[in-house]
Amino acid sequence: MAFIEFRDNRMYVKHIVSHSEYDKLCKQYSKTIFKNKEEIKMGYALIKERAHELFDEAPYITRISNEEDYLKALDLVENLIEDYDDNKILTDLLADTIEDGEHHSEEFSEFNKEIKSL
Repeated sequence: MAFIEFRDNRMYVKHIVSHSEYDKLCKQYSKTIFKNKEEIKMGYALIKERAHELFDEAPYITRISNEEDYLKALDLVENLIEDYDDNKILTDLLADTIEDGEHHSEEFSEFNKEIKSL
C-alpha cells in the first residue's frame, strides 16, 4: 500500500508499506493532525483574548464615539506612521475608522455638506 499526500497540485508518495504498517501510519498521522488542531485552537483562543484586551484598552481602533476617541485615534496613527511598513494593517484600520468617524460626526457635518456640494 502507498501513503500519498497531495499538495500544490503535486502527489507525494510518503510511504510504501504493508497493510498493518499502513494502519499504524494512519493512527500516527491522525494523532498528529488532532494535536495540531488543538494547538491551532489554543492559538485562536490566545488571539481572541489579546484582541479583546486591545479593544478594551483602545476601543477607538474600530469605533470613534466622541472627540476624545477621535484625538486618540489621530495620535496613534501619527505614531504608527513612523514605522508604516511594520504597522500597515493597524494604520489602515485606524485610518478607515477615523474616516468613518469624520463622516458620521456632527462636528464635521457642515464640512461634509460642503464637500458633497463640490
